[in-house]
Amino acid sequence: MLAADTNVRARAYLNDEPAQACKACSALAEARSAGEVFVPLLVLAELSRVLRGRWDRGRVLDTIAGLLQTRGVTVEWAAVAWKALEVSRKGAAGFAEHLIAEIPFASGAQGVITFDKAPGRVLGVRRLKQAPCGIEQNSQAGGWRFDITLPQGGASIHQIADPHWRSHLAETPGAMRSMNHSLWPDRLD
Repeated sequence: MLAADTNVRARAYLNDEPAQACKACSALAEARSAGEVFVPLLVLAELSRVLRGRWDRGRVLDTIAGLLQTRGVTVEWAAVAWKALEVSRKGAAGFAEHLIAEIPFASGAQGVITFDKAPGRVLGVRRLKQAPCGIEQNSQAGGWRFDITLPQGGASIHQIADPHWRSHLAETPGAMRSMNHSLWPDRLD
């Protein structure tokens, strides 16, 4: 089994650099005839975005569907890719955005949060409209002051980061310490 990077697939589909397109098509055909070609989900997501820069939405989705059906091609977690394709045909967001949402759902996640506008219309995907923190420069400390208040439970974190990225935390309640330690393990005592 052989895997091809996104740029190889893009050259084969777009034919925008004829010499590379010829090499890409030949290599992919040879790999399929010798066995299987593996396509990671990451390559599908990247490929859809590359193609979307040149093609209309319908052509991109049809191309992804064709790749999923190609003999000699094994797509990582194909059922998730098919689900993302199905939802993409009905929704406003692109294939990559739906794929990024479908992977966590298939892994047992109950929801996905994002700043993107379009995926927020997908069931189970929640758009973050405003970050729950205030950031201001603190000239006395020579760095930045982050005041973060988390909506659930009212916990808050106050952090001053100096220019050397050392930080001093005072947080409430104590349960937040383990979360912060996983984010900045070398920054806490």
